[in-house]
Amino acid sequence: MCTEPGTLKCAGCKDVLYCSAECQQADWPTHKLLCKTFNNFQQRPAANMRRIIYFPVNGTKPEFMWRPLKPDDRSREFEDGRFDRVDMDEHMNKCVFKKSFTIQINAMNDKPLDYTMVLYYDDDFMDKFPHPNEAITAAANGKLAFLWGGPLYAVCGNGYDTMDIRSMKDMGMATFADLVAFLQEYRNESVEHNLRKGPKIQAVKMTCQGERRLRGGVVCQQVMVPATHPIFDRSTPISAISERIGMPLLTHKYPKDKRFTETGDMCNQPVTFMHTDIDPQSTGFGWAPVQWDLQVGNVLLARRDRKALEPEVAEAFGAYCQLHLEAYEQWQGETESEHGKGKGDMRFKDFVLAEVTPKKWALYLEQWKYVRGHGDDEEDAGGVDGLINGVSRMAVTKRDADRILDRLLSLDNPFWAEFGKGQPV
Repeated sequence: MCTEPGTLKCAGCKDVLYCSAECQQADWPTHKLLCKTFNNFQQRPAANMRRIIYFPVNGTKPEFMWRPLKPDDRSREFEDGRFDRVDMDEHMNKCVFKKSFTIQINAMNDKPLDYTMVLYYDDDFMDKFPHPNEAITAAANGKLAFLWGGPLYAVCGNGYDTMDIRSMKDMGMATFADLVAFLQEYRNESVEHNLRKGPKIQAVKMTCQGERRLRGGVVCQQVMVPATHPIFDRSTPISAISERIGMPLLTHKYPKDKRFTETGDMCNQPVTFMHTDIDPQSTGFGWAPVQWDLQVGNVLLARRDRKALEPEVAEAFGAYCQLHLEAYEQWQGETESEHGKGKGDMRFKDFVLAEVTPKKWALYLEQWKYVRGHGDDEEDAGGVDGLINGVSRMAVTKRDADRILDRLLSLDNPFWAEFGKGQPV
């Protein structure tokens, strides 16, 4: 979570506030581990019970647990209060050398905590437990530099010094997030981790039909995304077209809105066409994979290099893929399949890929901005066979795309001039 004020409350645990949907998405991979069970730990069983977070040796995720306080003999040494301890003997596998880490700052955003948290562990875990603690690994979403073992538990309260807790409080979902930050930071000096600690990145939310039907608004909205957002994980899909033109875009689906109930609400054609297969060796050339063809919904777009992405650039890229490139891909598909001309001939695909270059994209963006600034009237902005700033007009509008496709399918297509004096092969 970031340091900005939160206004969006988690509907599940109702214990954490987020500044945006994107911040909530960034926290969700770990938050979901305890979100649902948190509501089962609202009633204190007894006055001397405190809610802690426990990482069992043989568990796959962390657990909330009520544990009783137990006396601490050292309390008699201090006149200003007593130290609190929880009874965890039966859950620490008869730990002889129990050690702890004190946490007083969120290690990911450097925000000081208004409480002290202590993580207890078995100092002999490397000798006693040969396998890593899976619950810890799950809590950190696999982003660990240190493989913890054995049982662990965390408590929080008012801090007295770097090792002790007095007036012990209950652990909750917000304190869990601070604990996860410590686990991910501990001994982690990787480049990837340092990037996750960076500032928010300017990205774009590309809305689906349902979003625009319910809320109106524009196709692309600027959003600020935490550097910890899963869109920056290595497994995130990337648009091959964007990579080929030198602007690699990562794509991440938003959770489906339950109000998207009408046919077509989840349709997001610009994103579908962004994921068109352009591998000339692939049998799916010219088609988007099914996961980006159906039930797409709202999609988050961010540059892989983490540079700022402007909404108008994202919208223009969507039009470039959906209108301009699709006209060429449709020509290639119809020519090969319907007319049986040159099926399997790589020159057809090469002709399409000649439109997918950094130079062509830069020209398209320039023309798209020009037409957007002059309106959609072709007489004002230049016809499909006219010029924009001295250059032939690309498929900036649907009418452009239809006319370009008609021209490509005709014998006037310059492509055929390379195949025997203007005659189709």
